[in-house]
Amino acid sequence: MRWPKAVVAATLGALFVVSVGLGMSAAPASATALGCSYNVGGIQTYCELVNGSGDYVASVEGSFASTSPICNWDVTAEFFNSNNQWYRTTKSAVHYNCSYVNHDWAPVGFWAQTGYVCSTLQQNGSRIISRCEAIHP
Repeated sequence: MRWPKAVVAATLGALFVVSVGLGMSAAPASATALGCSYNVGGIQTYCELVNGSGDYVASVEGSFASTSPICNWDVTAEFFNSNNQWYRTTKSAVHYNCSYVNHDWAPVGFWAQTGYVCSTLQQNGSRIISRCEAIHP
């Protein structure tokens, strides 16, 4: 089944509004980062929302809208320093269902090193798509 782009965009936007309304703190624009990738590997849209302030990261949310169902999925947050060295990974629970549109966040709650964080959508433990955002004070 193919979803019209307008439906995908509206649904994904609604997911972020619902997330903020359900308790994710709405921080000043300088304290969060949002980035999206479009039409990559069968995923219509994948967005990463990093919540925090400066180099403190409270949570990393991944949201997707796909033209085919994503099954047994989870979201990871992988942290790298400014020398591109990995130092930490957190992940959401595994969702044992299939979905065209959904989201979850990896709990973080720590002071990160200057560098970047990559959110990855996984299906059955395998990477589907990733999105990275910079972390700096």
